[in-house]
Amino acid sequence: MRHKIALILAAALLLALITAGCAASSGDPEITGLIVAIEDRRVLVVAGLDEVSTNFEDWEGNRAIYFTVTDKTVIQGSGGKGSFDDLAVGQKVEAWADGAIAESFPEQAAAEKILILK
Repeated sequence: MRHKIALILAAALLLALITAGCAASSGDPEITGLIVAIEDRRVLVVAGLDEVSTNFEDWEGNRAIYFTVTDKTVIQGSGGKGSFDDLAVGQKVEAWADGAIAESFPEQAAAEKILILK
């Protein structure tokens, strides 16, 4: 009987650890950078830029991710909860991916959370 209880507790602990690992926004953001472009429901964030540039050569060596904003995406600004309309080219943001990130350039992912820094 004790063996069954220990096995059940171990399985519950393992499930809790796996579930906690799936909460991406509790960790570090995928990227911190400037919003360089907004089109449809997508936001292009490029790291390492001091000013907005749409020239791919200016991004060389920097990470760039196109995030698709969905109804599940959490957008936050200094005033609390925001919306897609609060996002603007030139803003500095932190962004978390919801699920896998396509390895292209720029990379592509669904946005779990976007935090507007300034």
